[in-house]
Amino acid sequence: MVFFTPTFANDVVAIFLIIKFKAMKMNYLIILLLVFCSTGCEKLADHTNFIRIHNYTNDTVQAYAGYDYPDTMLCVEKPRLVMIYPNTQDGGLESKTDWKDKLQSDTLIIFLLSKDTVDTYSWEEIKNDYKILLRYDLSINDLENQNWTIIYP
Repeated sequence: MVFFTPTFANDVVAIFLIIKFKAMKMNYLIILLLVFCSTGCEKLADHTNFIRIHNYTNDTVQAYAGYDYPDTMLCVEKPRLVMIYPNTQDGGLESKTDWKDKLQSDTLIIFLLSKDTVDTYSWEEIKNDYKILLRYDLSINDLENQNWTIIYP
């Protein structure tokens, strides 16, 4: 015969409260996940604002865009370089505004540099000795015809 003693009743209540608390935590977790899932991330860059760079080499390269064509010199100050990892199609250059709005002419300059070079030399040395892997001078029409994709090498 089971007797309900005050300690047994307290244990039952405590177990009930623990189960209820865990269920509430799970509900909060589910609600939190739903909120995170329902809020959209910033829309991926429109294809005219994202230039995809396919790196089909075994080396990491870094890229940046220049807007001052026909001046093809490297920037005086070190720009923000974008990492393009080996054997990937994921990397690229992004602009919050349309590329056309940034250009002094119809041509965008894409500089590719070796990550090893950037890690080894100062920007001053890279700039003065023009230590780049490759430079692309592409018009907006060229980029449109290439589906806003550059294939390296």
